[in-house]
Amino acid sequence: MNKKQNHIDHLFDKARNQQPESSFEETSGQFLNDLEALKISSLNQGVAKSFNFKYLIMLSFVSVAVISNVIYFNSKTPIEKEEIIISMEEEIVSSPIENIITQNEDFVVESITIEDEFIQTTTSVYQDEITDSIVVSKKSIKDTNRPAYILENIPLFNRNQDSVYRFPKLTEEQIENNHKQKKQMLKQLNKLDKKKYAYIPSGTFSFKGESISVQAFHMQTTEVTVLEYRTFIFDLLIQDRKEEFLKAKPDQEQWKFIMGNQQPSLQPMVDHYFSHSAYNQYPINNISREGAELYCRWLTTEATKVRKGKKEALNDIRLPSDCEWMFAAKGGEDNQESFPWKTSSVRNKKKCYLANFKPVRDSVYSEEKGKFIKCESSNFFMDDGAFLTAKVDSYLPNEYGLYCMAGNAAEMVVNWKDKSPGTKGGSWISDLPELMITGEDKNSGVTEAKAHIGFRVVVTHISE
Repeated sequence: MNKKQNHIDHLFDKARNQQPESSFEETSGQFLNDLEALKISSLNQGVAKSFNFKYLIMLSFVSVAVISNVIYFNSKTPIEKEEIIISMEEEIVSSPIENIITQNEDFVVESITIEDEFIQTTTSVYQDEITDSIVVSKKSIKDTNRPAYILENIPLFNRNQDSVYRFPKLTEEQIENNHKQKKQMLKQLNKLDKKKYAYIPSGTFSFKGESISVQAFHMQTTEVTVLEYRTFIFDLLIQDRKEEFLKAKPDQEQWKFIMGNQQPSLQPMVDHYFSHSAYNQYPINNISREGAELYCRWLTTEATKVRKGKKEALNDIRLPSDCEWMFAAKGGEDNQESFPWKTSSVRNKKKCYLANFKPVRDSVYSEEKGKFIKCESSNFFMDDGAFLTAKVDSYLPNEYGLYCMAGNAAEMVVNWKDKSPGTKGGSWISDLPELMITGEDKNSGVTEAKAHIGFRVVVTHISE
């Protein structure tokens, strides 16, 4: 223990007597220099941190300002045109104004223009339907309770068909089928197929005290069908004859204005009558007289094209005169009766009606009361077997093989004396007196499209 303590004391004595390598002044000066450098370094780091923070704040403000301006000015830019094609029950377009959707699988909205005062939609329709352009007021949409504008309500608004119109685009299959139907129609005409064109011999009949002679001609056995007229309309498109197309296309909206009264319940007829194949053999209607005349000229021209090189000529296809129509409706010179079926009754022996018109009954049998009671309504459209129009070969033909010369569609004629427009035969909305061969013409002078007016064509016979 004493040895260890002695050794420690010796080491301390040695350390006290050893001279220092650096003086206190030198050491204190180095310490102060190091301390000053540490302060400057700390200050520089603080300034850098402060600068970076301010820079981030300024950058954020600038970014927010730029983004705000972009959003603001973009929100002020009007939507001029949005091209879209949408299937059934999908949302068509989303805009600051309204959402527009469709519930009818036949309709496809192709473009929508949003302007200051109006929303204008151009619709194209599947299944061969014709397109329409609709202009709708913003206010009319904003006033609705639902935030959706349904396309099925479009016809209730004003249509602007002349300013903007999107022509339908036919598929290759539609074009091919149209060519086949056209070829068949021209073949029937050039051959004057007896099933399609009845021969009406020349003759004389008495009308209002006058003796009237009629030259022989051929008359279509039925009213012009929807399929035949649609073939004509589509052929105009194929030939790029758009001006004639616009004049000839049907105005199906007329279904809802029968007898001057708006009938919203007939919207299905508006949507499908001219396009659905179920109506192919029904009479064409809702076309103007100009449209019917264009059809006649088209049929004449196209038939002549395929007759090149043949010796026999073909007279122009046309609308019949009132005298030709009455003579053909009689079914022969000896018919002195009021109707085409050579009787004075509108029913056959089985009490079935012989034409499609508006039957009237004063009383109806009540099974509940076991007796006839007075009718609350005298209008029974269904009694004759057809609620609206019927197929063109419905009911029995007359002696010349002509169908529906009374009722169904009132047929356009040219009045013999003054060449004025008129109709004959009455229609599905006509009372019985109009069905008479010489009955009153309630459509005299009418040239615009109507849901109860159609036509059939004639061609003057050329003697061999």
